Amino acid sequence: MTKWNRDAVSVDRARKQSEREAVRRQRDLLRQIRDQEKADEKEKAFLAWQSHLAEVDVLLSIHREAPAPVDWLKLASALPPAVPTISRARELNALRNHAVRVHPNPALREAEVTKAQSLDAQAFADAQKLHREAVTEWQSTVALARRILARDCAAYTDALVRFSTLQELADLGAELDFTMHTADAVECVLSMKGTQVVPTEAKSLTATGKLAVKPMPRQQFQEIYQDYLCGGVLRVAREAFAVLPIRRILVTASAPTNGGTTVPVLSAAIDRSALDGIDFEKADASDTLDRFSPRGDFKASRKTGAFQAIEPLAFKDIAPVTADTAGIPDLLVRVSAERAAIRIEKETIEEAFTS
Repeated sequence: MTKWNRDAVSVDRARKQSEREAVRRQRDLLRQIRDQEKADEKEKAFLAWQSHLAEVDVLLSIHREAPAPVDWLKLASALPPAVPTISRARELNALRNHAVRVHPNPALREAEVTKAQSLDAQAFADAQKLHREAVTEWQSTVALARRILARDCAAYTDALVRFSTLQELADLGAELDFTMHTADAVECVLSMKGTQVVPTEAKSLTATGKLAVKPMPRQQFQEIYQDYLCGGVLRVAREAFAVLPIRRILVTASAPTNGGTTVPVLSAAIDRSALDGIDFEKADASDTLDRFSPRGDFKASRKTGAFQAIEPLAFKDIAPVTADTAGIPDLLVRVSAERAAIRIEKETIEEAFTS
């Protein structure tokens, strides 16, 4: 073998070795890509599973959220927003900066002080605008609070709109229609979405981290739907008792049939005192609502999965709440409202005499 041939073989070996290293590198990169894709698939599967659990949890936990009770007496006696005062902070800062300069520049001083004064004036104008808005809000809140304390039923709807967190139910497709029968009794028709709100598929993770999807078992589907309806009724009751000084609320949940017609499927009368002491963080919606002897047939149609239509409860079917039957929470609300009404009437009389 000539030197040329030996050199050619060496070059060929080096080339093949280089090619093998390139192939190995390419193979490693492809393996890394596949591993990353598998990891991405597992992550996507995990996120899809978590999203499914969260979707179901939203339906099962509607009754657990409620706003803090509104202190209407505190709102009615709230002081007006503080009047803003003009600040010369920027102007004084500009004057101080020029006062300590070794070589003052009168023209620059005048320009910067003028700019600072303009900024102070703009800040004051902005503060005045915010103050006017705050005063309008304060006046509206005080007026509403006084109407609530005076047991003005016409103000109840405004109070629910401003202070309740019923928007979550609306976000789930529900519609609410309140009727104020008396200062102590309110009725709500809660039109909720039908079975389409419940996921039709059950998702889980396999031992290898893959996403397993199968049709939602019929019994589990109906249990979720039932808890969704019961949770909606309880949520409305809790919201109403937190915002309004009422003793009782009658809630009727309606849902669409397979033909699209909305019919009442669940109705319950709930007293304020009956909710006292219930740990809603741990309470199951259906079991909790059973305490109030609701009217409803939860035997779902085999064909549509929807619940049977009912004749909703009416206040004439329910024994009225009296001082003898009311619980301590009811009486405390009534006493607080009467006390606040007397105080407001007293202030009104005093203002009339001093004016």
